[in-house]
Amino acid sequence: MFGGYDYIPKATLKNAFERAFSEERNLSRWKKCGAVPLTRLPLQSKDVQHHIAINGSPETQEAHRLQEIAALNLSHCSILTASGFMGAALSKGTPRSQKTPPVVTVPQSRERIVAIKDAKAPGQMFHATGGQHLNSNEFFQAREHFKRLEEAKGIRDKKKNRLLLQETEKKTRQLLSEKGPLT
Repeated sequence: MFGGYDYIPKATLKNAFERAFSEERNLSRWKKCGAVPLTRLPLQSKDVQHHIAINGSPETQEAHRLQEIAALNLSHCSILTASGFMGAALSKGTPRSQKTPPVVTVPQSRERIVAIKDAKAPGQMFHATGGQHLNSNEFFQAREHFKRLEEAKGIRDKKKNRLLLQETEKKTRQLLSEKGPLT
């Protein structure tokens, strides 16, 4: 892996790790995926999943190809179904996208802060913000809200414990007053 001289076959081996992870090779791969320099190159690739627009936007060549594949899929599945097979199980529609993602919350609102606080995955965060930019104030307010809820829970537990101790002491004093001191 790291190259060197092998004494058994008496051969010099190249450093495979250095060749695979050299600076030039890393930069070329990063450029291909749009990381260095930061570009939208991967989104323009034909290999990225395409959607057919619902609200009548101009269709791309890829969208037209997807519609042809969907039509062929439908016809082949109907032939299988007519022949007595379960063709409907193989039916697959084209992926469709909406124009705008549904906005669940309004920016700078309490509901949005709570939704951001409850988000446990990036998809939930995207759904909470509706794909809009996440304001740093909202993020910090969500973290502080979580922290304060934890503190309030701890205080409630302490209060419950103190009330229980107070009730026990009250019952103990009442029992001592009824029965008299222990002898």
